[in-house]
Amino acid sequence: MKLPSPYVFPGLNIDRLDPDKDPFVKFIQENRVEELIMNTAATHFNITRKGLISKSRKQEYVNARNVVSYVLRAQYGLPYSRIGNILGGKNHATVMHGIKVFKDLYPTDRFYRERCDLVFRHIGYSPVFD
Repeated sequence: MKLPSPYVFPGLNIDRLDPDKDPFVKFIQENRVEELIMNTAATHFNITRKGLISKSRKQEYVNARNVVSYVLRAQYGLPYSRIGNILGGKNHATVMHGIKVFKDLYPTDRFYRERCDLVFRHIGYSPVFD
């Protein structure tokens, strides 16, 4: 399933937008985009969804969480605190750090990049780094 290309603005916070007036926000809420992204990441990183939102610090769980965090922030502009809640009650600073780690690892670690690219292709996303 491919998601439509959203119109993304840096710093967009969908919590402050009205779903009745904004079709993109309504799409996110109705289709549970975060569920699709989490399930896709769990599948491609060979972990369970339960493990993805667990408190485990095993590398495979952390790497999958970082990809989910990056996509939810970069493509959908979700606030760090909301991403943390989606990922099992993680702190906003944990999410920020995870995104930074993702941005550092993605260009340098071939194996990590290949897994991330599988997730991106599955959800129809192309990463853009600033």
